[in-house]
Amino acid sequence: MKSKTRLLWLSVIVLTTVILVPFHAANASGVCPGRARAAGQLGFDPVFTITGTMSPGVLGLPGEPVTWTITITNASTTAGSGIVVTDTLPDTLRIDGVNVVQGQAAVGGQSVVYTLPALNPGETVQIEILTTVIRGPANGILINHAALTAQGPQGVVTKNAVAEVFVPTGLPATGYPPSEDLPGDGEPPVWMVGMIAALIVALAAMFVWARGRRWQHRNWYVRQG
Repeated sequence: MKSKTRLLWLSVIVLTTVILVPFHAANASGVCPGRARAAGQLGFDPVFTITGTMSPGVLGLPGEPVTWTITITNASTTAGSGIVVTDTLPDTLRIDGVNVVQGQAAVGGQSVVYTLPALNPGETVQIEILTTVIRGPANGILINHAALTAQGPQGVVTKNAVAEVFVPTGLPATGYPPSEDLPGDGEPPVWMVGMIAALIVALAAMFVWARGRRWQHRNWYVRQG
């Protein structure tokens, strides 16, 4: 009887150890065993960025180019599908063109829509949007917003990105204060000086002509006498 009781208690201890030890270890690590596989499946989380750049020497004044580069990187372990990027640019910019290596891009008004069937793990794609400044923004900041939607194992994935490019609101200053007495300050304009010079030349020519006529008349009278 005692041996059976001991065997029963030993069985209870073994079963308790088998059940509780893994559960305790899972709680200590912060992962529930029943959800470990589900957590590993939620892997599509793309890195979505946008930057605005200008060539050296370009300030962003009207007529100058600004390039916007959108980058999508899949650093996860699962692929994303049905990727759509929409970039609506401000009306202070003119869209000159779009460069892509993968996928397709379409321009409509002030918006660029880019589509890509799938983005596999480890892949990176870029969208290059070429623009020209039409007029400077009142606050001196060109702001570009872009949005991404895609489909992952966990459902719909959405991302947003924004880029800012600072441009001058007017012509840059030279850095030197204007002098109080600038050369030519207070002098008549050039056109007035030219008119005065032409008038002086005309009067001088008339004087020479009149004097010549006078000498001709005097010589005529001398010959007649």
